[in-house]
Amino acid sequence: MLRYLLTASLCLFVLPACQVGSSAGQHQQAAPPVLPGGEMAQDPQSPLGQSLLVSAENLLRQKYPDAGISLTGLQSLSSQVVAGMNYRLVASYTDQQGRSGVLNLTLYRDLEDNTSLSADNYPG
Repeated sequence: MLRYLLTASLCLFVLPACQVGSSAGQHQQAAPPVLPGGEMAQDPQSPLGQSLLVSAENLLRQKYPDAGISLTGLQSLSSQVVAGMNYRLVASYTDQQGRSGVLNLTLYRDLEDNTSLSADNYPG
């Protein structure tokens, strides 16, 4: 009799508890985990995005002084924590030769708040 009661208790209480939160036909997708040190999307219209756009334009003008580069808009922005911060910008541009297009830029800001251009695809 005791064996019967233990088996019945197991079936009534333990097994249904294993299925809490799941039901047939419903599948919940968890949000992808944030990878520590991975890139995080940022709002390109934020004050940070706009100040990075100005910094990127100034750094491009230093690197290509005769090109007359103007960054006309920021399409996307992401950040990555490293020993400082990497910022990846996708920005539209024009230059004094009449070219226009989209640039992929990487800015690095060190721990002393110095910003440098570490990668660009300007065709100049």
